[in-house]
This record gives sequence, C-alpha cells and structure tokens, in this order.
Amino acid sequence: MPKKTIFTVLILLGMFFVGWGDQLGLPEPVSGASTQARSSINGFFLSFFPERRPKDPNQRTEEAIENLNNPSPNK
Repeated sequence: MPKKTIFTVLILLGMFFVGWGDQLGLPEPVSGASTQARSSINGFFLSFFPERRPKDPNQRTEEAIENLNNPSPNK
C-alpha cells in the first residue's frame, strides 16, 4: 500500500475511534480512552476562544434603582 493510503486509513480510524468509540460497545479501557480523547480534543479547541459572557440587559436599570433606594452621601 502506498504511504498516502495508509496515512489516510489511520486518520479515518482515529477519527472514528474518537467520535464513536465509546458508543460501539467496546471494552471499558478502550471506551474510556475514547471518551477521554474526545474531551481533551474538545477542551483544546475550546481554549482558542474566550469565554462568552452575555451582557445583562437589566444591569443599568438595576443600578439606577439601587441608587434611588440608597442615595450616596455625595449627592
């Protein structure tokens, strides 16, 4: 077999193992390894993106109400 074909087959088998290895009824050490590999790969790729913190649309309103209820001594 040419090297390119062997490499392609190995890549596809690796992707299959990571994607569906734990759902195929493989024995526990292999199934756990598949799950752990998928979790590690997911964590690696998610580390490239910052955590998304959605804005609180009511924050300004809540601060205004808090200032009305508890006026600061400077006013």
